Amino acid sequence: MLSRGCRLVQNLSHASHPGRCFVRNESSWVVKSPSASGPLRISDEIQEALAMKKPVVALESTIITHGMPYPENMRTALEVENTIRLHNAIPATVAILGGKIQVGIDEHEMEFLANGESKAIKTSRRDLPYVLSQGLNGGTTVSGTMISAHMAGIPIFVTGGVGGVHRGAESTMDISADLTELGRTPVAVISAGIKSILDIPRTLEYLVVIGGTNVDFTSSFGTPDPKPNGATYPGTVKQSFGGVGRNIADCLSLLGPNPPLFLSAIGQDVYAQTLLAQCAHMDLSEVRRLPSHSTATYCAVLSSSGELIYGVGDFDIHSQISTDYVSRICASVIIYLWRGNIFQLLINFTV
Repeated sequence: MLSRGCRLVQNLSHASHPGRCFVRNESSWVVKSPSASGPLRISDEIQEALAMKKPVVALESTIITHGMPYPENMRTALEVENTIRLHNAIPATVAILGGKIQVGIDEHEMEFLANGESKAIKTSRRDLPYVLSQGLNGGTTVSGTMISAHMAGIPIFVTGGVGGVHRGAESTMDISADLTELGRTPVAVISAGIKSILDIPRTLEYLVVIGGTNVDFTSSFGTPDPKPNGATYPGTVKQSFGGVGRNIADCLSLLGPNPPLFLSAIGQDVYAQTLLAQCAHMDLSEVRRLPSHSTATYCAVLSSSGELIYGVGDFDIHSQISTDYVSRICASVIIYLWRGNIFQLLINFTV
C-alpha cells in the first residue's frame, strides 16, 4: 500500500523501463516494480471511507478511456462522481495505472485517462494478467471493475449498461465476460440493464434463479401480551407467497417480457395449485412437482406490535432441489442466482 503523499500516477516511457511504473512522492519520481507491493492501490479517501464504514460506490473507467470522446468523457465522469457525492456516498472510480489497480482516482489521473495520453487498454477479466504484468494502463470494464471492487472490499458498483449476448452469438459465441462475472463475483451491480445494441432476449436466457418457494402465513395477535396457555386469541391470519429464490424470480419476471427460468420444488397439493396460479407470470416450466412431498410452508407469529415471537417452517422439500436436477437443466447456463435453503453440495455445484 502506498503511504500518504506517495501515489501511483502513470507508466511513463514504458519502452525505457519495461515492466515498471513510476510513482510520485512529495519531492521526486521513483521507479517501482509493479509486483513490489501487490497489484492493488486504494486512495486515501477510499481507505478512510471504508474504515469508517461510509457508503462507497465503485465506478468503471472504460466510459472514460473508450466510451466517449474527449472532453465529454471527462465531464461525464466528474458529473457521475459529483452525483454520488450529492447523495452522501463516496465515488471510487477504478482504473489500471502503470500496472496497478487504482481504486479511487484524482482529477489529474482522470484527465490522463480521458485525453488519450494513457493509451489505456480496455481491461476485462481476461486482460488483467497481461495489463498488470506489463505495467500498462487500462480502463476497467464491468467485469474488471467488479473484480477490483471486490478486492478492495466495495460491495456496490454502479454503471450505465452491462454487456451481454451479441447478435449472431449462436454462430460466433460472442458473449460478454460481464455476464459470467455477475455469476462469480459477489458485488451488487446497479445498471440501466443490458446494452440495447445487444441481443437482449438471448441475454436473459442466460439467467437462471435457483431457490426455495413456499406459502407464508402471518398470524398477528389482536390483544397485547397473550399467554401461552393453550387458549385461542383474536387476531388476523394472512397468506402470501415467499421463498427468497421465488421472490427474486418474481421481481425479475415483472421487469420485462422474458422472465428468467426458475428452478425449485413444490408438491402436488392445494398449496402448489394456489402458488402456480399466483405465479403464472413466471417461468415455472422446470419446477419439480413432487406428489410425495408437501409444498414448503412457513408460519410467522407476531405480537400486537408487529414483532416476531416465533416462526415455524416446513422446508423439507427444498432438499429435492438436487445437483442432478440442476445439472440436467443448467448444462449450458452461465449465470446462477441461488437463494433459499439449498444444501452446500448444490451451492458448490453452481459456483
